[in-house]
Amino acid sequence: MNKDNLRSYMKEIRKNISFERRKSAEESLESFVFEKLSSNLTILSFYSFQSEISLQKVNAILSSQSRLYLPKIINNELKVFKVDQPSTDVEKNCFGIFEPIPKKCSEIPLTSINCIFVPGLAFDEERSRLGYGKGFYDKLLASFEGTSIGLGFKEQSLKIIPTEPHDKKLSKVVLF
Repeated sequence: MNKDNLRSYMKEIRKNISFERRKSAEESLESFVFEKLSSNLTILSFYSFQSEISLQKVNAILSSQSRLYLPKIINNELKVFKVDQPSTDVEKNCFGIFEPIPKKCSEIPLTSINCIFVPGLAFDEERSRLGYGKGFYDKLLASFEGTSIGLGFKEQSLKIIPTEPHDKKLSKVVLF
């Protein structure tokens, strides 16, 4: 199966995850973030899109701790912004993903981040991920030296994902 067909297939799989299953996974995700990860980490999170695992509560807690950092696409690259008020400091981009509003948020260098939460459509045993096909996270990860963690549902696990030379492996994949 080529990547485009695999993307369509995995979107359907993820979209069909039940409400109860989602709630259970999101509670496990919250426990993982706040019980298993160091509170000293500077985490680049993401704003969940479509049927991705929801980081809404995680982001709200990070925000209340003045530790919420989100990506924004600028000139075909992801830039990092500190977000103080996620309810008012983000807006939808051309893909329908909420991103920081630069006039309301501070851009920070990627070197200030030591952990990135990475979304995806699928993840495999080799820590590869299938994204949406634009390469934004691959470009970001190419110049990142910290820990990258793919987050999603167990249903997003595949034995192997077809990769290309520009695809970057994650440090870890945690599926709930």
